This record gives sequence, structure tokens and C-alpha cells, in this order.
Amino acid sequence: MYPTKFQQFAFENFHLPFGGKLDPENRWVKLTDAIAWHVAENLYAKNFPSKRGAPVLTVRMAPGSLIIKEKLGLSDMETVAQVKENPYLQYFIGLLQSGAWLPLRDGLNSSVNPNKLGS
Repeated sequence: MYPTKFQQFAFENFHLPFGGKLDPENRWVKLTDAIAWHVAENLYAKNFPSKRGAPVLTVRMAPGSLIIKEKLGLSDMETVAQVKENPYLQYFIGLLQSGAWLPLRDGLNSSVNPNKLGS
């Protein structure tokens, strides 16, 4: 089951628990802006037509974590560790605040099939 429609949130609304703001010039912020997430959303959601079953990760979380893994050359375990520690990566995968509950686990990326992302 795919959750409700994707909603892009404003960069300025990302909450850092210790104060401050994300740098708009950061490479992950720029990459977030360069990806047409609403187009990816429509393609990705078609892979989950059923209204029943466990909810799947959003388009930004699942393929986004795969992008992080591949771009940085990380293992599944290291990808999860990096996302947990880095607010820019948390923003990239669509979390609204740093330190938010992270529904990723070490085997996440191996279960995402990059060949299905554009189907």
C-alpha cells in the first residue's frame, strides 16, 4: 500500500533540534531541488496499486536512500548509519526534521530494485 500523495515541503521548514538552518548551497539540498520528485512519485506509486498491506516507504525515502548509497559507494549498513547522522541526508530522503524516527534498516537498499524505479 502506498501512502497518501507526495507533498513537497519548504526547505526553510526543515527543523534542526539544536537550532540553525541547513545551508542551501549544500550538495544534497541542491540535488533535492534538481530531482522532479512529483514525477518520480507518479512512476514509483504505480508499483504499489493495492490499497491493502503494509505501507511502503515514500518515493524520497526508498529511491532516495538508494541514490545516497550509490553516490557515496556505501554498504546498506553504512547508508543507514550516514542517514541517521547527517541532517542533509535526512532532508534529502524527505524527513521533516533532523533526528526524526527513521524507518530504514540495514537491508533496505538491497530490497529496492533500481530496474523497477522507471517502470
